[in-house]
Amino acid sequence: MVVIAAAGTLAAGGGATAGARALAVSPPGGSAGDALVSDPASLVDPLIGTGSGGATVGQVDTYPGATAPFGMVSFSPDTPSRPDGGGYNYDDSAITGFSLTHMSGPGCGAFGDFPILPTVGALDDDPANTTAAFQHGDEHAAPGSYSVGLNPGKPTAVRADLAATARTGIGRFTYPGTTAANLLFKMGAAQSGNQSASVQVVGDDEVTGTETAGQFCGSPGTYPVHFVAKFSRPFSSYGTWHTAPTGPNVFTQQAGDLPWSYHEVASGGTAASITPAKTPDGSSAVAWKQSNALANTWIETTPPALPQGDTYQATVTLQGSGNVYLNFYNGRQDVGGKAVKLTSTPVTLTVDAPIPTGSIGRPQFQVRTAGDGPVDLLASAVSIRQETVVKTPGSTKMSTHGTGAPRVPAGPDGRPAGEIVHRLLTSVYADTPGGEPGNDDLGSMSSWYVWSSLGMYPATPGTPVLALGAPIFSRAEFDLPGGHHLKLTAPGASTTAYVHGVSVNGKPWAPAWLSASLLTGADAPSSRPATTELAFTLTPTADTSWAATASDAPPSYPAGPLKFPPGRKPVILTPTGPNLLGSAPTGELSWHGPVQNGVGSVPGTVDSATSPEGKSAVHWTETNAAPNTWIWVDPESGLPAGQSYQASITLEGTGTVYLDFWNGQQDLTSQTVQLTGTPQTLTIQGAVPSAADTHVQIRTADTGPVNLYASDVSLRLLTPQQS
Repeated sequence: MVVIAAAGTLAAGGGATAGARALAVSPPGGSAGDALVSDPASLVDPLIGTGSGGATVGQVDTYPGATAPFGMVSFSPDTPSRPDGGGYNYDDSAITGFSLTHMSGPGCGAFGDFPILPTVGALDDDPANTTAAFQHGDEHAAPGSYSVGLNPGKPTAVRADLAATARTGIGRFTYPGTTAANLLFKMGAAQSGNQSASVQVVGDDEVTGTETAGQFCGSPGTYPVHFVAKFSRPFSSYGTWHTAPTGPNVFTQQAGDLPWSYHEVASGGTAASITPAKTPDGSSAVAWKQSNALANTWIETTPPALPQGDTYQATVTLQGSGNVYLNFYNGRQDVGGKAVKLTSTPVTLTVDAPIPTGSIGRPQFQVRTAGDGPVDLLASAVSIRQETVVKTPGSTKMSTHGTGAPRVPAGPDGRPAGEIVHRLLTSVYADTPGGEPGNDDLGSMSSWYVWSSLGMYPATPGTPVLALGAPIFSRAEFDLPGGHHLKLTAPGASTTAYVHGVSVNGKPWAPAWLSASLLTGADAPSSRPATTELAFTLTPTADTSWAATASDAPPSYPAGPLKFPPGRKPVILTPTGPNLLGSAPTGELSWHGPVQNGVGSVPGTVDSATSPEGKSAVHWTETNAAPNTWIWVDPESGLPAGQSYQASITLEGTGTVYLDFWNGQQDLTSQTVQLTGTPQTLTIQGAVPSAADTHVQIRTADTGPVNLYASDVSLRLLTPQQS
């Protein structure tokens, strides 16, 4: 048995489970006198949401492992495809390890710290990529516990039983009779990559470790995380392994001779200069100079094709000034190192990352800013080298870089909102691995189901307002923090019922919403019983008299005035003046293209036309356009440097496209849209840093046919709004 304490907590086991008594409910369709379910937790299936809902929904990204309410540890299996945050895919058939931290459907790779995997026999050549087969028939998940058989039916079969308290994880691993029962601690294997990782063996029954990970969704922030693992019996031997760069540098040119490009997430930085240079000691380098670069601005160079499945180490030596870090985009996610504030003393930064298998983008070597400010740096000794595994028997310590009239509240189609809610509850949710309508998003999709099943929902985040609907449970009770008790009754509840009336503590309640304080007892005098009774009266048909007046609607929260710190005054830029593309209608402007990035001119038609709405337009058709194919129009004359501009265009038809404004140094882009017969207007704002050719472009974002009409195109100067 192994007991693991998180975040440096040394106490093993014994932690009390956090949270109040579990929700007690009665089955749908019963009466107010229905008996409550005696053990609601026994009905929970943690495997719901661990799979894919199909091509449209994609991975739900929950995880099935052991965790306590508000606990520090989520001891759960990871599988090879390792979906974002949850790390477990029901469709996989192998386990890569049981890591200690997980996040339910965040949308970006996160957590997955410290994977642990039991194995039998001699270690593989690459322990970090060792997996164990499993079958769902030999897997059991329940609140607070998880168990599975690894490599079932083989001499190397191991049983893994996991549990968790508020601060610890407990793992019991049952091996066959063998002299080679192993437990691998895969350090530096967090899902978002690690900036550093270290492990130490203490005596013959303890392992400790620390990692630095983070950079969630490409942000620069990181976190340290620690563990202590205490074994129930001494181990007979131990060792470490790590990867080391052994292959040649994939870049065959020196740093100053590589093709570097400049990128920024948001416009607003000053003009940048990217040029070949020499370091003070004469080494080839690239110089990046910019008086003010915004956070998440970068320069990059593209390495040759890197084989999938291999691990590489990216390295660069930096000197000068700037708050920057090395980032290696591995084709699927950014793996960034620790940010440093540069000085004249050279510093070498290193990042290790695997190249994922499957459909990925082109890997990129990047130097990125971690905050706003000036950059004046030299980057030299740029390398990417393949890594191999080095094993060290008996080693006790290892550090490494890581990797709307009489009304029932209604929806947009005019149907009663309760009917829509019930239809969603029964059509897009299911008790299956793919049984949610999308990424769980940190529990928001799961909680929507729970709230809606109870006939209420906090529709406006951050406000104590619960919009009311028809519950699908006839009875539910809660024990709330502070000792307050909530009883909910709804005789005849089902997924086809509507609200006829509501009462709170026996008194009629007319509005279609409820203050949360009524449920929690926060506003109740101390003399009142610490119980709130919420009773619904339901009907099989929509009741147009319930909550029908304007005063019954939930409150609205309009946007308040903008407030700025003392001494700060906002500058609001407004498009003014003539259309700098010319006074001619859109269809009569001089349009060019289509061209494809890296190819040049490609077959297609660009003609003057009239849009379906009767406006002058340009009509672009192409049978099967590749991504990054575009047509463009230029200003009548050069745009003055140092000014900001707004480009705008209205599009309709067919194609997946976006508006692009080339400001002479970089592409500024709008959101990508899937065109339909309904016109959509796209807008971009950005500065022209220096005198250069500029273009307003319509670009494709995906492969497919293009048949679009573009009208009302304009490019106008942005000037400060006059008060």
